[in-house]
Amino acid sequence: LFMGVPTPIALIEGRVDPVTYQVVMWTVTLATFPFAFLTLAGLFGDRAIGFRNVITRGWAWLPLLIVLLAATFLPAQILHGLTHVWALGQPEALVWALMVFDSLVVGMLASLVGAAFFTGYAAMARAQRPG
Repeated sequence: LFMGVPTPIALIEGRVDPVTYQVVMWTVTLATFPFAFLTLAGLFGDRAIGFRNVITRGWAWLPLLIVLLAATFLPAQILHGLTHVWALGQPEALVWALMVFDSLVVGMLASLVGAAFFTGYAAMARAQRPG
């Protein structure tokens, strides 16, 4: 649900004005965001976190997840974009060096986003378990 529901929204891109598209995309993405916890529970083999738990209690942990993702994804994504800007018009050797560095940035970005998802999930899971 987290990944599948927003995907068809991409079909309306270019068929509606850009503001409407962005509003619809962000609304659907945020509405399905708590299902990321269900996806993570499946990945971690956590059978205690079910669909009902995510629907009723996942929303409380959504702000934490959003803050963690913003704190991790945005700076790394900006650096990733800048490496491409810096590479424009540069000699081939410098472009190669920048793209090697960028591959490390992308790996870091993926690790940070994964850690943010896990931290948000772990906080939700811990709060739902007695003791």
